[in-house]
Amino acid sequence: MAELKRNDEYYFDNALPNLTPQVKNEPKPHLIPQKKANRISLLEKVVIGFVLTLVVALAFGMIHMRNEITKVQENTTKIEQSISTKEKNIQQLQQEKTELSSAENIKQAAEKLGLTLQEDNIRNVK
Repeated sequence: MAELKRNDEYYFDNALPNLTPQVKNEPKPHLIPQKKANRISLLEKVVIGFVLTLVVALAFGMIHMRNEITKVQENTTKIEQSISTKEKNIQQLQQEKTELSSAENIKQAAEKLGLTLQEDNIRNVK
């Protein structure tokens, strides 16, 4: 048998267009060495420290404000209770004044002191 020529073996390979992969010239990202990637700069440390300090200060500030609000509410409640007690006392005293200034009570007090009612001295005021 006749052997095929080496060129004939790959007859179809020569017929295909050149299919070599085309490499695009894209810029490669700047790779940071592993040692530098793990390090935190001084500025970043200062910023992180400032933010943490600010958060802690705000938390304490909020707690302080809550305590102040609670104290003010307690004082307000005490003052309101005092006001209501004094208003009740005022009402009782006004009721007592009304009872003592009634005509019957005045007549009884006058009789105890020996005073008499003179009809000529009575005037009606409108």
